[in-house]
Amino acid sequence: MVDLTRFGPSPVQSDSESFWMSSAHSRIRVLEQYSTTEFPRDRVVRDRWDRELTAAHAAFIAMRYSRNKIAPINTLPPEILVRVFQELNLSPGKHRRRHSGGSSSTLGWMIVTHVCHHWRQVALSTPLLWKKICFTLGADCTKQMLLRSRQAPIVFEQHYSNPTFDIKPDVPTIVQLIPRTQVLSLKAGSEPLKSLIPALRDSAPLLESLELHSVKAMRNEENTGALTLPQGIFASSTPRLRRLVLYDIGLPWPSPVLNGLTHLEVRFSESNKERDTHNDTERANSLLDSLAKLGPSLETLILVHHHVTVSMGEEPTVPLPHLRQLSLEGKPADCHRLLSLLEFPSTTDVEFTCHSDKLTGSDCYPLISMFSNLNGGCASNTKPLMKITCWEKLGKAFTLEASHNSKVIAEGIAAQNSANIRFRVCRRRFTIDKALGLNFFKMICAVLDIHSVQYLSLHLSGRITCLDWRAIDRLFPELVEIELCSEPSTSSMFDALSQPWTRPRSCFVHDTHDDEEVHFLRLRSLICEDFSFVLMIDDEKWIPSLGAMLPDMLKGRQESSTPLKQIVLKNCVFDLEGLESLREVVPVVTQGWSNRWTGVGSRSSVSEGQVPEDLGTEVNDDETDLEQ
Repeated sequence: MVDLTRFGPSPVQSDSESFWMSSAHSRIRVLEQYSTTEFPRDRVVRDRWDRELTAAHAAFIAMRYSRNKIAPINTLPPEILVRVFQELNLSPGKHRRRHSGGSSSTLGWMIVTHVCHHWRQVALSTPLLWKKICFTLGADCTKQMLLRSRQAPIVFEQHYSNPTFDIKPDVPTIVQLIPRTQVLSLKAGSEPLKSLIPALRDSAPLLESLELHSVKAMRNEENTGALTLPQGIFASSTPRLRRLVLYDIGLPWPSPVLNGLTHLEVRFSESNKERDTHNDTERANSLLDSLAKLGPSLETLILVHHHVTVSMGEEPTVPLPHLRQLSLEGKPADCHRLLSLLEFPSTTDVEFTCHSDKLTGSDCYPLISMFSNLNGGCASNTKPLMKITCWEKLGKAFTLEASHNSKVIAEGIAAQNSANIRFRVCRRRFTIDKALGLNFFKMICAVLDIHSVQYLSLHLSGRITCLDWRAIDRLFPELVEIELCSEPSTSSMFDALSQPWTRPRSCFVHDTHDDEEVHFLRLRSLICEDFSFVLMIDDEKWIPSLGAMLPDMLKGRQESSTPLKQIVLKNCVFDLEGLESLREVVPVVTQGWSNRWTGVGSRSSVSEGQVPEDLGTEVNDDETDLEQ
């Protein structure tokens, strides 16, 4: 027999198009001949054609499969492909949005099993991908996920904001899965949880995270008591439990489930907090004893609306040597008492949310006085603070965030989101005439290490005077950037920056005197937000606007050795002529600004994020006019 392969492929075999067209035409001729002979039996003929098409489609799929095997993503090792699948943060069983296409929204990450044979085989052979069980896609889907997870620890998360929804599956099924459960996170009404929690009597050898959130029905005002975990929950056997989060569910102090925790979070709503006050001292001592036992391992502690009372003359201190995050919320006195009883490293990040009953907020003063010992406090040996941001909402809520985590960008500064100290005051009774933000700001600055702060953001309801700015200049000698959102405070700030070169004053400033000292020597960027620089009318007379005066006010500073590198206007109102004059003195960046006045008696507007063409500049939130 002659081996034809040594002569190479024939021309017909080497031309794929000719080969397939020739094969198809030859097969079509056979089928057409068959159709002619079987013409009276149309259904038989159609069935024959359908079988031929099915066979051709199967051949096409086989070729596509062979071709896909050499695709770049399919040449990745299965371990890397699994990691890609894990990055799909799409949980199965989520409700589809209206008009969303296909079933991918319901299947979540499992849609990858319907892409190609190789992906499906990799997904089916990896039990860890199926560990997060979905119980809302039907019993068959749940059964398949449990089978595919094999013996891998499972994650059971189910969150319902409606307290009338029942937990799926039923309680016996959940109890049966507890020995395999690694994460149990449930948010449901108190009634479904009342039937589940007492049934959790079997040991949970693999449980690492437990989160139970009781949702209270809005109409059920009489039910103010909280659920409580049984003393012997999980047969007191949770050797791997490290994270415990409870919302409106009480915890017996002490409890076996606390052993070895690194994250403890117990929250009560104000209407659902513990109301048994006759035994506060005993409960407080039990709480402190439990925290003391957790001390060597605890890294995160969050307590919300816990009332703590200690016996007269007793001041027990709970050492928490590895605590990294502390968050307390409640009445100022309770937060102060808890803080005074805890001993933790000076590097711990802290957050306090106080619900004050005083119009003046004076019940927060004892807590503020203890900030000197915290991360960033003046009495500690930690890193000095780099950023302080504070804002006030209509005199009702005040928030201050201080951080020493930052990165320098050019001569400005952009701080990270994480705060080392976060302090928030919510007043139950308030009036817009009682702005407390500036007072709180001054008190907190007195106990923090602020001498290295480079970024300061003040969004306060009260007015910051020129004298206040001079005091801020002395307290913050390293300031590089200031952000403001208040008309009187912005006007007085520009006045402080213009001295000693100029004497003009804006109409807001009435408390200044001639000053020969240069303020904010290192300041390079000033951000003004929601401020109007336009002309104003007072008693039918035009008053020169701050925008018209700024070029003359800042000219002296810009010609000195301490010029501003930029002024950023966010959602400000400015006339075109004044803006052009200011650009001749200092670089200006506009973001979402409005041009409502082009002169006396004429109005126009510019939409947010746009600048008229005659300004000769593009607006981009990421663009700056910093001089290099």
